[in-house]
Amino acid sequence: TGNETTEDVVYSCEFPADVTPFATVDEKTGKITFSDKKTGSFTLKATNPGNDFYEEAEDTCIVKIEEKDFNVKHSIQATEGKNGWYTTDYVIIPAEGYVIGYSNSIDDATEWLPSIRIETEGKTDSFGYYLKEIATGHIGKALINPDVNIDKVDPTINIEYSKENKSFLSKLFFKDKVTVTLSSVDATSGIEYFEYSLNGGEVQTVDTVSYDADNGVYFYEFDIPAQFNGKVTANATDFSGRKAKGELFNPDKNTELVVDNIAPNVTISFNNVPSDGDIYYAPRTATIKVVEKNFYADDIDVTLKKKLGYQW
Repeated sequence: TGNETTEDVVYSCEFPADVTPFATVDEKTGKITFSDKKTGSFTLKATNPGNDFYEEAEDTCIVKIEEKDFNVKHSIQATEGKNGWYTTDYVIIPAEGYVIGYSNSIDDATEWLPSIRIETEGKTDSFGYYLKEIATGHIGKALINPDVNIDKVDPTINIEYSKENKSFLSKLFFKDKVTVTLSSVDATSGIEYFEYSLNGGEVQTVDTVSYDADNGVYFYEFDIPAQFNGKVTANATDFSGRKAKGELFNPDKNTELVVDNIAPNVTISFNNVPSDGDIYYAPRTATIKVVEKNFYADDIDVTLKKKLGYQW
């Protein structure tokens, strides 16, 4: 009204006792400077000490700094496996019109990205991230991404057998039984179960997997009893759902097992009888007959030995 003046007004910030101040005000101009990455509220006070025309007066207001709740959706780009594992990189993609970052700083040096990608195998602990609206520069509230488990490598599969009694071409011969060891290496999620089949028959699934920590090898052993002729195929599946092979597999496709505990039966017959005691007056032919009730009679060795000094 002609005599008002603000030259003597003094500005100040008042914070609760349990709050570290995050803003300052120029007491002459009232210009407020805020600390980066800080939120909260405080009281801004303007005090006029009064003069010849006006009594002392003051006014206050509450200043509140908070992160914006954008309430927009973002997407996760990753292939889900089993048991909470992902089998590819894990990518967080913000909604259109936003960028993403690990910091809520307004500093121009802050790196705002079109996406956040996690490539490291194994467990990545939960972490916070922020969205920034490109059009306004507003930064949103902290968002929390849960733990991420990634396994991008298939396990291996190997099949080993106990020491054979004999080998012939691609066949391994055993007496009584053969012990089969399935082994696999998986450095990240670990082996959940093995599968195996004998001669392409019913698939057996076993989750009682042992672990050799010194060598980082998962394994399972089983016995095949006697009277078996055929091949073993197997596979390993890790906890992420990755398999060593697309189907049951044998690293040595030509290996064939023969487990046989029934001895062959040998008989000898002759084409004539002695004419005078043990004396023969004509050539005598011996016929040796071998009956092998199980497998591969053609592979049996027949051994002839001298007896009582006579030469055969």
